[in-house]
Amino acid sequence: FYLIPIGNDIAGYTGSFTDNKKTQIFTSAFTEWITQWAQANTIFMTTKPSYLFSGSVYALNKLSGGFTKVFGGINGLTTLASTTSNSILYSGTDNDIPLLGVYNITSHKLSTLGLNTISDKCVWSANGIDVYCAVPNEIPAGQYPDSWYQGLVSFNDSIVKIDTASLSSITIFDTAEINSLDAVNLTLSPDENTLFIINKKDSTLWSLELD
Repeated sequence: FYLIPIGNDIAGYTGSFTDNKKTQIFTSAFTEWITQWAQANTIFMTTKPSYLFSGSVYALNKLSGGFTKVFGGINGLTTLASTTSNSILYSGTDNDIPLLGVYNITSHKLSTLGLNTISDKCVWSANGIDVYCAVPNEIPAGQYPDSWYQGLVSFNDSIVKIDTASLSSITIFDTAEINSLDAVNLTLSPDENTLFIINKKDSTLWSLELD
C-alpha cells in the first residue's frame, strides 16, 4: 500500500510485486498520513504527529474502501497496531512529555501504561499481548514528538517488556550506565529470542538476547 499526490489531494493504492498491477482504494484532501498495513484487510492511517495538533487514527478497509475513525483527540499522536490482536499501541503528548498507552479496538478502551516513550520505539510480540519498548531514562526538555523527530533532543534508553493485558512492565535491559542508546526500528527475530535495534545516535545495529 502506498500514497501518491494527485494535484492537491492524495491517493492510496494497493499494488503487487508479481504483476505490477495497482488498484486505487483511497483518496483524501488531507495529505499528511502515516500508514501501517497491520491486518489482512485493514490499513491503519494516522495523521502525522505534532505536539501542536490533536491527532487521529483511521481504519481503511482494503476490500470495501470504507474509512472509519478508530480514536483520536490526542496531541502528538503516534500509533503502532498489533498484527495479531485488536490492540493499538499509541503515544501522545501530556504536559510536554510523551506518554505511552494502548487502545483496545473491540472494547473501545484507552489505557495508559505509565511509561514516557514514543510508540515508534516499540515492537509487538506475535502473541498480540507483549510489547518491547525503548524507554528513555530521562526526558530532556522539548516539544514531543517533534523535538525528537527533528533531532533537537536525543534519548538514552533502557529496554522494557510490557504486558498490555495486565498493563504491567519490567525492565529487561538497563542502560543507565551506558547512556548511548536511542533506539529505533525495533525488530524481533522469528523465534523472538533476539531483539534487534538501530541506534538513532550513530545508525549502528544492536542485538539483545531475550532468552
